[in-house]
Amino acid sequence: MSPYAWFDARDAIHAYLNDDVVTELGSEVLLFRGGISRATGRRSELLVASIIVVRSADIYRNWKRDYIPFSREGVLRRDRHVCAYCLSRGETVDHIIPLAQGGANTWMNCVAACGHCNWHRKRDRRPEEAGMQLRFLPYKPCRFEAAILSGRRILVDQMEFLRSGLPPHSRLHG
Repeated sequence: MSPYAWFDARDAIHAYLNDDVVTELGSEVLLFRGGISRATGRRSELLVASIIVVRSADIYRNWKRDYIPFSREGVLRRDRHVCAYCLSRGETVDHIIPLAQGGANTWMNCVAACGHCNWHRKRDRRPEEAGMQLRFLPYKPCRFEAAILSGRRILVDQMEFLRSGLPPHSRLHG
């Protein structure tokens, strides 16, 4: 079971009403109230679990199976705001192969860096040209890491589920 996307309330309700929910996980339950029925005079209610497994990912038609969106903030979170060169606090993102030399904004070409290493020591050069060495390597996050790195507020039971799927090499443990 691998996370594909965050559902907003509307998509979760849609999945329940279309009987697309295969199973529910987590301890958090959200109550949604609808309108009042003219026939019965009762308000409709729907209980939605904080983690749901859906029958089909067709609810997110434009979600690409292996696509984990790159973001600068995601790189900083992945690297836990640690400079890949000197291990001090990393507040900027450095391109290992600079954009000026044909590098790209990708998970495998970007690492967290401190301002001193990024702007004063390395500048627009490759690490070996600047006499610097990476202390850890970049990697593309798996789906579990991508969900954590998305920047959303995550409920405790959702975080437990996501952490259970982290690979051993992930910097997001702990």
